[in-house]
Amino acid sequence: MYLSCNPNFERFFGAKESEITGKTDYDFVDRELADFFRKHDKKAMEAGRPSINEESLTFAQDGYQGIFETIKAPMHDTAGNLIGVLGIARDVTDRKNAENEQIIMERKLAQTQKMETIGTLAGGIAHDFNNILTSVMGYTQLCMTDVEENTDLYESLLVAEHTGSSPPTGNRGRTGG
Repeated sequence: MYLSCNPNFERFFGAKESEITGKTDYDFVDRELADFFRKHDKKAMEAGRPSINEESLTFAQDGYQGIFETIKAPMHDTAGNLIGVLGIARDVTDRKNAENEQIIMERKLAQTQKMETIGTLAGGIAHDFNNILTSVMGYTQLCMTDVEENTDLYESLLVAEHTGSSPPTGNRGRTGG
C-alpha cells in the first residue's frame, strides 16, 4: 500500500497523491505489471538491501513511454522492523536510445569494414590474375611467331590471344583441313 508519492508518480498513475495513498499497484496497472513491481519489492526486502531493475513504463496521464532504472530499498522503523519499500526511478530512455544507436552504428561500421576488406582482396586478386594473364598472352604471342599461320595450332593460339574478347571468326586464309 502506498504511503506517499511524488508528482512524477502521480503522472505515471494518472491520479493525485490523495487518490494513490492507501492503494496498491493492482489498483492502477494491469496484473502483469503490478506483479513485476511486487517481485522487485520482494527482492529488495528479502535481500535486506537496495536492488536495481529496469522497467518500461507508459504514463497514464500523458502516454509518455520511457525506460526507467528503478532502485527499490527496504525501509525499517527505528526498531529495525521492515515497514515498506522505497522506490526511486530515474528516466534512462535517452541513454538507452543512445546506446542502441551506438550498437547499430558499430554494426554498420563493422559491415562497411568487411566490405572494404573484401573489395581490397578482390582488387588484389584481380591484379594478380591480370599479371598472370599478361604473361600467358605474351607467351602466346611469342609462340605465334614460331608457328605457321595456316595451321590448327596457330588458330588455337589466336583464340588464346583473344581471351576475354570475342574469338576470331573465319579461318584466316586456311586452305583445307
